[in-house]
Amino acid sequence: MKHRSEAIQYRCLDAGREGLLHEIGKNFFLIDLVIGESSKSRRYCHYSRCYELVGRTLGATNLIKTIRKNSMKARTWRRIHRYLGLIIGVQLLLWTASGLIFSWNSISAVRGENMIRAQKNINLRDFQIMGVEQVFPESGSEFENVNLVSATLRPMLDRPVYEFTLDTGDSQTVALFDAVTGQNISPISPDIAKQIAIGDFTEEVEAISVELIESVGSHSEYRGKELPAYRVVLDHASGTVIYVSANRGVVTTRRNNRWRVFDFFWMLHTMDYQGRDNFNHWVLKGVSVFGLVTVLSGFVLWFKTTRLFRRKIKSTGLES
Repeated sequence: MKHRSEAIQYRCLDAGREGLLHEIGKNFFLIDLVIGESSKSRRYCHYSRCYELVGRTLGATNLIKTIRKNSMKARTWRRIHRYLGLIIGVQLLLWTASGLIFSWNSISAVRGENMIRAQKNINLRDFQIMGVEQVFPESGSEFENVNLVSATLRPMLDRPVYEFTLDTGDSQTVALFDAVTGQNISPISPDIAKQIAIGDFTEEVEAISVELIESVGSHSEYRGKELPAYRVVLDHASGTVIYVSANRGVVTTRRNNRWRVFDFFWMLHTMDYQGRDNFNHWVLKGVSVFGLVTVLSGFVLWFKTTRLFRRKIKSTGLES
């Protein structure tokens, strides 16, 4: 092995290796070729056709094949990693940034659950509550052709109410009745919705506006929720908006500034720029696969450029 390495050294130097290899191999992948046993005989060369000259001089055909094969593989993986990194890099950055936003924010604070006021219970014995069979027949001709599916007795503000689930044949609907008077109180009035929203918030605040909404867009902060509903804007630094069901008289959801930032980054994370909540579409699946390939190609490049791997190439070629 020592005799052969010295032969490589002498013949490279005789061929004018010091200048020739540098000029020919400028645009090729740099490797570390050991052509001697001592530190003085260690030289650094490029992948280039000059190796063919050295290989032919020594008759090392396997060395030429090994160099060509690994040079082509390295350049292929480098191109894959470079172009995929350019295309996927922006989305990888958005995934990382959105992940940081998600991890740094408490989900209860995002949903406004930390600002919910504990509700006081009412003593039903203080009221003369009518029975379900008394309330429903007296509800009027509006409900003549519907069937009662379920009835729930619960408090709303400071009074007991019945929440009836009714089957109309084509669909189900909800109606609210005063459990004391038997009066149909759904949809509730804006004033009642305002009281429910203010009573739900833990701090003493005023309502800036109350708006009845019957339809929303795909990017609305109230998308996918129960309609119709009242949108009650509170005068608070958190930008809290409380939504109250018009038919049931209950808070359906809470929105604040923290939730809006979270929702924006959720859209970037899921790449659903139409509805924001679908993470099973093909765009996300495709980018995820390409992102995985980008990371794996980086590992391959790291492995191929390590000193251990390059020594393995050199020993395989020279020993042949």
